[in-house]
Amino acid sequence: MIAPDPRPTDALLARLHGSQGRLTLREFLEGVSPDDALLAELIEVDGRFRLSRGEAIELESYLDAAPNLEQRPIALDAAIDMALRSLSGGSSPTPDAVETLVANYPALAGSIRDAAALGQAIWNTLDIAPAATGERTLPSDFGPVTASGARQYRLLRRLGDGASGDVFLAEDRLLSDDAHAAMAAIKILRLDRADPWSRRQAVEEAAKARRIDHPNVVRALNRGTTDQGEEYLVYEYVAGGDMSSPVFSGRLPMDPREAARLVGEVARGVQAAHSAGLVHCDLKPGNILLTREGVPKVADFGAATRHDDERRPGAPRRPVGTLAFMAPEQFRMEPGALAPPADVYALGGILFWLLTGRLANGSTRDEVVAAHMAGERRPAPSPREALPKIDADLDAICRRALDPDIRRRFSSPGQLADDLDAWRRREPIAWTKPSALRVAGLWIRRRPGVAAAILAVAALTVAGVWTAAHFRFESERARAAAAMADLRARPTRSYREVVGDKLRRDFQRLYDTSAAQPASDVLAAVLSLDSFMARDEVEGSHFLLLGAEFRARYAEFRRDDAIALGGADSFEAISWAMQGAFWRAHQGQTDAVTAALDNVEPAFHTRFGADDPIAAVFPALRAVVDANRIIEHGPSTDRLAACAVARRLEDSWTAVRRSIDAAPMQRLIGERLRTLYERCLIDHPAGEAYTDARLWFLGRSNRDVMIRFLGSPLSAPPR
Repeated sequence: MIAPDPRPTDALLARLHGSQGRLTLREFLEGVSPDDALLAELIEVDGRFRLSRGEAIELESYLDAAPNLEQRPIALDAAIDMALRSLSGGSSPTPDAVETLVANYPALAGSIRDAAALGQAIWNTLDIAPAATGERTLPSDFGPVTASGARQYRLLRRLGDGASGDVFLAEDRLLSDDAHAAMAAIKILRLDRADPWSRRQAVEEAAKARRIDHPNVVRALNRGTTDQGEEYLVYEYVAGGDMSSPVFSGRLPMDPREAARLVGEVARGVQAAHSAGLVHCDLKPGNILLTREGVPKVADFGAATRHDDERRPGAPRRPVGTLAFMAPEQFRMEPGALAPPADVYALGGILFWLLTGRLANGSTRDEVVAAHMAGERRPAPSPREALPKIDADLDAICRRALDPDIRRRFSSPGQLADDLDAWRRREPIAWTKPSALRVAGLWIRRRPGVAAAILAVAALTVAGVWTAAHFRFESERARAAAAMADLRARPTRSYREVVGDKLRRDFQRLYDTSAAQPASDVLAAVLSLDSFMARDEVEGSHFLLLGAEFRARYAEFRRDDAIALGGADSFEAISWAMQGAFWRAHQGQTDAVTAALDNVEPAFHTRFGADDPIAAVFPALRAVVDANRIIEHGPSTDRLAACAVARRLEDSWTAVRRSIDAAPMQRLIGERLRTLYERCLIDHPAGEAYTDARLWFLGRSNRDVMIRFLGSPLSAPPR
């Protein structure tokens, strides 16, 4: 079967891996003319690969690879997005990265700013009233003054921004020593917000997070206020970065089992938050941190709300969360939208992204808005449509988490985690209504050792039964073969002796009127006797009603039957084959006789030996065949050839005289000699007279010969 050509994106990724990144997109595109959408996908594949390797991406490389890139808006947007990610160090473009790229490519300033705005709209939290903090000079001291006179924290670098503030990596001087620096993540809250509800949300974030004690949730360590009145929250520092980092996103699409593990553990952490009465409302890759061991932790509860917060005065009237992972009801701000199913939807979006490397509802703001506004009319996104190799059960789990209808969605993150864990254990998912074959297949994959043992026992059982049957069959066949070998391998018994025994049995059966004999057995006995007796012996008998053609066909039928039962070298097969050839020679069928002799003569020599007296029959029949050919040609025959055949016939007359079946063979030879004389093909009057005399004597003496051989007259035996 010929494998289909790989997709261009798959081919590019394979060649990038094969060349270890030395292949450029320009080299790949030589001789290829992709459309705008395909070119955008190829640029994205190239960019993600290089970001995962820590390489810097220059927009110039894509402009060089596709000279008309400026006229292809979709592909240009993808190229700008990759360049911004490289400059920003993450999925969301930073202002500095945007300005740097605009300065380098002023002609593309509009496209760059549009791409940055779209990226921020898709990936960033839709804040209620964002306000940036002032620029800080790093490193800098921060926090309360300790007994030593130094401030407790030293801000080292900016980690990012959350829903309610900026996050910095800091060293805690109180917990550090000379051998080890105690690191923490400090979020400096934005408190210049106008409405009281937003202010309360910000200052209560630490209290919310501290209610959650779970290994998959970032721990809140402290809360405080600086001398300048800045509110801040202190969290454990998770050193592995977040899921939106280029190193992590460059691994997408991720191995399905690893993706299921990560989302399952995140869902356990989110379930712990729900159990504490909190809905996160802003789950996205940037809010999931990873330890160096790969353990995911949910962070940034700045947008989190209590189950009843949306009913309080001052609650937001605009969507809160990240558009790319926001639930449809959350986007539309429907009653009850800020509830656990919204977090379930976001978890489904993260799972979709990990499995496919794509966003579930589209890559632009317009696509996401259109998907959310379609509501329940739109089917749940399927990762298997984007990547067919994804398992059907995992696809079903992801689609259920992303179902626009809350009633069909998982009711809690815990349910989602349970199903993901069951899938990883290769257990059937009950609500998918798996077939018996699917359940059996999963059981085998789940317990391969037990399945292998059962299959081995079954195989041994079948093998044992087959072996017993095989040995029983071989034993029976061996006994049959031994019996046949005993019948065949009697070197002291000549063909004459075997024929003698057969004639005695057939003769007895022919005259045994005390038992009803099958017609075929009687006919076989008659034909056997007839072929060994001269015609005069049965002259006037009803046996002569059986013509030579019938005798030949019957002999050939019995020959085939004997071959099927005992093989071509059995006595029965050889005997009937010789009789068939004899009667075909009587009819002058030269080709049929030649073919029959070519088949039976080697078997006869193998069975009885070339020196057996009956072997003289074969050259005699071949001489008869040649005589028939000469007779057919008539006067046009070369007389020298006719004389040579006549001498062979004379020699055969003498050679076959030693065998029991000499009479019929001699009569056939004599008749062919007489025909040669009668048609004047041979001019030898004395030889012709001698042949007539021999034929007359043959008819008279055959009865006496048979009586002497059988030891009794041809009469019915006494009863």
